[in-house]
Amino acid sequence: MHIYPSEIADLIQEKWDSFPLNQERTPETAVSALPTKAALDNLISTCYQVSMMQEEGTAFILRIILADSKFFPADEGPPKGFLRLLFSTPRPLNEYALRNLSPAVDYERSLIGIELHPEKGFQIWGVINSGIRWLQEYRGGSRKINLLPECLVLLLSGPGRLTICKGDRIIATLSGGKLLDSTANPFRSVWIQRFFEPQHVALMESHEAFRASVHHPVARIQSLLQNELLATLRTSLVF
Repeated sequence: MHIYPSEIADLIQEKWDSFPLNQERTPETAVSALPTKAALDNLISTCYQVSMMQEEGTAFILRIILADSKFFPADEGPPKGFLRLLFSTPRPLNEYALRNLSPAVDYERSLIGIELHPEKGFQIWGVINSGIRWLQEYRGGSRKINLLPECLVLLLSGPGRLTICKGDRIIATLSGGKLLDSTANPFRSVWIQRFFEPQHVALMESHEAFRASVHHPVARIQSLLQNELLATLRTSLVF
């Protein structure tokens, strides 16, 4: 059975409040509520239509975040923060506005910032330069990444392919009319964590023994096994 944008909105609303906050989140990290069901339907439908468009055989790939511009301080920028670029006048969010912005917004480095106006509907207020460190979640890396606010984020990564996130974490992915939500992630299941627990414990004990045996600083591994497994799954979901 194929899934459509309105059904995705139902799933997102169902899971949003119960979806746990990022454990690495700091107290000052912003948290945002979802819009109404009708507004969410409209937003997801618009993004879905854009994902199906092409120009000279190339699909439009974008990252969009529903967050107030105040969540991104004007005096910050990559690699330690997000660079906020405000439009002089917000513009209405629609398929053509996103299509026109796409050539100027690099998927790996930027997000389109939008907000919901009580009378005008969704408005594009500007662009956020995120840098590329966020890709470490999928490709690996040891540098500290900048956590997005716990807001609605939509990734348009191909024709009919949408990934909906709460901040940096995936809630669900629509691909080929089929929906994969976070509960389908086998690497978050209790049984697989128990299955690999002896190897994980042995690895961590060996690592700590090595750190104690040397006289120079050695980085501490944290949840190596789990991070590698999650990175493998997320790569298959997003790219």
